[in-house]
Amino acid sequence: MKNQKSTSRWLTNRLITLFACLFALNQPVTAQCSCSDYFTDTADTSEYAVDIINNELYQTTGSAYCTGLKKYDLDEADKSARENLSQLIYVKVQTKDKVRTVASDFDTSISEYTQQSQLESNLTINGSYIVKRWVDAESCAIFASIRLSNENAQAALETFEDSFENSSVYVESSAYDSLDQTIIESLKLRGVNTVSVKPDNQRYVVTSAVFNVSKRTSNELTLNIRVDITDSTTGGLVKSLTVTGRSMSFKARSDDYLQTKAVKDGLIALRTQLNAALADIQ
Repeated sequence: MKNQKSTSRWLTNRLITLFACLFALNQPVTAQCSCSDYFTDTADTSEYAVDIINNELYQTTGSAYCTGLKKYDLDEADKSARENLSQLIYVKVQTKDKVRTVASDFDTSISEYTQQSQLESNLTINGSYIVKRWVDAESCAIFASIRLSNENAQAALETFEDSFENSSVYVESSAYDSLDQTIIESLKLRGVNTVSVKPDNQRYVVTSAVFNVSKRTSNELTLNIRVDITDSTTGGLVKSLTVTGRSMSFKARSDDYLQTKAVKDGLIALRTQLNAALADIQ
């Protein structure tokens, strides 16, 4: 149901854009519009104002309201076109996935929806190019038509399928729930498709440990937290991080109290370093 709503919203937005494009065809640009002098070409733009998907290319359009700042308006229209291009590729893949999941059970369908949503947000496209820009004087909007070869579109999908985001990660439980949760949150923030606390042949394995616990006085303790990310297909260490945590109290405290507090202190630095480390993994 969520998948259908997402597709429905996108199709509605595309219909609005396409209607505006078609309405703007061959309309004279008037002086009332702040971007009326952006282009002098008044040739027919109907071939650029439609979505195209075939064996050779993908084509779609984007739009932005005019502000009178030409560079900004062009950039916004181009950005809208690139976003719509990503969506156009996504919808084609989504349609194929629907065929595969017609007879699936509830859990499988939810899994497919999650993967498709991730694809929508993480698809990286290279090789696209703007082929035409024009102005609709009635709505005072600028339009941009963008194209991408089918070869580059397939390359974008293949890159995503092999990416870290699309992989599955197993987070091995430690003695501290707060440590495990920090790792899981960072992985989800990175956009990893599947994060599990149960081993099931996942490609990546994340382990963590607290060590070098040192109680200097009855109310002061330090320790180290280490996180390792391993690629199970190669057995190689992908990333390894070590941070220090400290805790102090104005009065004597138990070892458990000081250690738990030191772990929470170390998690502040770990979260920042882990987010940066995960961003480097492609």
